[in-house]
Amino acid sequence: MDDAIAKATAWLGDALDWLRTEALDSAGQPLVLAAAVAGIGWLVLLAMAVFATRQPDVDAGPATMELGPEPPAVVNLITSDWRLEEEAACATLLDLAARKMADIEEVGPELSLVRLRGVRGTLNSYEQQVYDYAASCAVDSVVATEALAKGQQKPAAWWKSFRNAVIEDARSRGLSQPRWTGPWLTLLRGGSFIPGGLTALAAWEWAAGGAVVVGCWALIAGINAERGTAAGAEAAGRWLGLRRQLRDNDRFETLPAASVTIWDRHLAYGAALDVAPAAVVSLPVGLPADDRRAWSTYGTGLWHLIRVRYPRRWGFLPGPPMLWSRSPWWIAWVAVAVSALALLAYPVIAGLDLIGVKVVDSEAGTINSEALDTAWARAQDLAPAIVAPIWLAAAALLVLALTDIGNRRVVEGQVVRLRRRSRGDDSNYEHRMAIDDGRARETKAWLLNPKLYATVTEGEVVKVSLGRIFQYPFRIEKVADAPAGYSAPRSAGQPVDSTGPESAPAPVLEPNPLGPDPNLA
Repeated sequence: MDDAIAKATAWLGDALDWLRTEALDSAGQPLVLAAAVAGIGWLVLLAMAVFATRQPDVDAGPATMELGPEPPAVVNLITSDWRLEEEAACATLLDLAARKMADIEEVGPELSLVRLRGVRGTLNSYEQQVYDYAASCAVDSVVATEALAKGQQKPAAWWKSFRNAVIEDARSRGLSQPRWTGPWLTLLRGGSFIPGGLTALAAWEWAAGGAVVVGCWALIAGINAERGTAAGAEAAGRWLGLRRQLRDNDRFETLPAASVTIWDRHLAYGAALDVAPAAVVSLPVGLPADDRRAWSTYGTGLWHLIRVRYPRRWGFLPGPPMLWSRSPWWIAWVAVAVSALALLAYPVIAGLDLIGVKVVDSEAGTINSEALDTAWARAQDLAPAIVAPIWLAAAALLVLALTDIGNRRVVEGQVVRLRRRSRGDDSNYEHRMAIDDGRARETKAWLLNPKLYATVTEGEVVKVSLGRIFQYPFRIEKVADAPAGYSAPRSAGQPVDSTGPESAPAPVLEPNPLGPDPNLA
């Protein structure tokens, strides 16, 4: 049996060698041509599929202020060429506020609050998702609007769930449908194996054929997989009439989110229709947070803004450049290495003195000892002026580093930012952590080694053991887990900044020309 398998394997190997050396070599150019033709043919097939499944034409209806039955998120989908935009989540939160499930208050030039009032009635799945998201960021049912951004946490999973729920709702209403039905998808994916197989034979590299197939499938995935129905196009045209009407109001695009108190659901639909940018910007639901602005309640129990600085590795003192937040052990090693390198000043100065001097007489086989002695004497005279300051600085660094190892302070606070930044390539990163200790409104992001960085989660309350001089984080101890929103406060709902509601300018609000939404009465 083993002999039979061995003979079959040998025969198969000989057959493949013949195929490569005889058949394919002689058919090399035709195969390349066939692979190119098959690739072009597949692209033509893809173009035909895209044309056959194109989006329906949408004709904007007459300007109107009438609202339809579709929720703002669905409106955003069908009026954005059946692609859900980021405004949909913000529009949903504004709609919840218009339906009296939340209040949005502008209490200062840099602070607006969302105050959750509880669910009233029945919410669909993505409305409940937005409400739960806001509740997870809140403290005592209150959250600063900028705190709705999710720090460094990737919102991809949340957004995917939200998007799928909105699309499912639009399909259930007959406004949307899958673009790629079974036959089209089977034809396109199956057809990609023809240029892929021919490419593999032409190059005699299965990886090349696989790359062609993967590239074809990536092209399919990159095309919007959702398309509208006739009913969806009709509804989209009706909502575009509302967009036209709202755009005619010059001040509508400047309305803050707090104006939902006056404009009711019209502001939510304006956000969905991309005509209320000021309101959308102020409600970053599910979006990445601003690296340099964080919101926290730690230490005071009151929402306050923390400005985060990321000092450059060479731009902060105490200590010479590049030493802030560095390990004292690394600094001590640098001090010793610099001291050793400083000794090179002696041979360097002696060598410069010997430029143009014939030191070795190759014909006579002698060395100019007098020139060497003179150069070395000059080096001994001049080098100490260079070496001594370097040694003094290195000695000071060494003393500071060794002192920093044993002289530490402990800082307790909440982690408000964790960031990993590339230093120029994918294998070299700089890890940063900033905390709010409740005592200042500005903080600096320390450098962390990757092992410490991996142990910390944004939102946790931690104790950090720091060197007093170079501010290097030696140890991080978790005090409390990251809560659903932020750390438990003594009270909430008022700004910490000295500019409180009394001194803050009132938000610019305009009356809703239609009055309150009758659907909410």
